[in-house]
Amino acid sequence: MGFYFCHGSDKIYPTRYTTAHVRYANCSSSGMFRTGVPDYQSAPQAQTGGTMPKLFRVRYMPYEIVELFSDRILFRDNRYLITSWEPIHPRNDIKSGISCVFLDEGWKISAMKDAQGNITWYCDIVDIRYDAEEDALYFHDLLVDVVLRKDSRLEVLDLDELAEAFEKGLITKEQLVLALKRCNSLLQKIYSTDVPSWIAGMIGSLTHEGGIML
Repeated sequence: MGFYFCHGSDKIYPTRYTTAHVRYANCSSSGMFRTGVPDYQSAPQAQTGGTMPKLFRVRYMPYEIVELFSDRILFRDNRYLITSWEPIHPRNDIKSGISCVFLDEGWKISAMKDAQGNITWYCDIVDIRYDAEEDALYFHDLLVDVVLRKDSRLEVLDLDELAEAFEKGLITKEQLVLALKRCNSLLQKIYSTDVPSWIAGMIGSLTHEGGIML
């Protein structure tokens, strides 16, 4: 049993999730950086009901690679990856969430629900690589985050960590530039679009769930 957040409403409604809801198409993107992680390759087409790829988060401060074993893929094609998930470790501020990853733009936009049912929109700037041999996607966290608060406030977080990571040689100049450019393009989208409504509609359309499942 899961929940969905209906587009245009703050209400949370119960719904049921099964692996039959997973939708697949071709998966592709571009990834460039960090030794020790396989280079990106085009993924073969996967059908509904097939095996799901492994998902990994790569962090730089501190450096770690963590498998996102709680993530359930709802949709996958060459532009988008949509997952529903629970935190790897129990948290008071996050009970569950759903994320839409824009593979070309390097945005991971998530709707996160806390124990009281409040929704926060959190946007990670990422670089994505695909390991075709292991059918695994690696999401490199490029440190900068954007948060959309319920009162319409917008916060850009962790620019200091981005600078520190570059100064310490943890990321390359190319990654620094990529993070800033992707953050800027996301901010331009936020300034011109009602992002929560846009993402809710997209997820509802692509997963045929009629709303954001939480």
